[in-house]
Amino acid sequence: MYRRRWGLEVAFRSLKQTLARRKVRSCTATHAQLELDWSVAGLWMLALLGARAITGTGHAARRLSIALTLAAVRAARSPGFTIHRLRKRLRCALQDTYRRIGPKKAYRWPHKKRPTPPPGQPRIAIATPMQVQQARSLRPLQHAA
Repeated sequence: MYRRRWGLEVAFRSLKQTLARRKVRSCTATHAQLELDWSVAGLWMLALLGARAITGTGHAARRLSIALTLAAVRAARSPGFTIHRLRKRLRCALQDTYRRIGPKKAYRWPHKKRPTPPPGQPRIAIATPMQVQQARSLRPLQHAA
């Protein structure tokens, strides 16, 4: 059960992070459903395109990297990119196999809070003669209260 659930979790992660579909941007429920349907269809198309390419080279479909498949398809939009280069990149869209030493975490995410620095030393200014006169005029009002 866990392995089946894990595959679904990876699919959700691919949809939310790799395809940047964390939020539904539609305003109505009908449009939100359509947006989700097309997003899932796009994910399936990427997975089928990549799986077909890597299984042709003898690799298991579960080793497919959706992120590398997406990068290959996006690169194919550039001028001068041939179908041969696309197929070559799709055949290389495999998950890495090395063992990590440290945790795999996003390096772009601001993991540490950076609060605003405290105010610095106060700036002391010498009062102008006009300011001194205004302060002296306030003194009688203080004694009256």
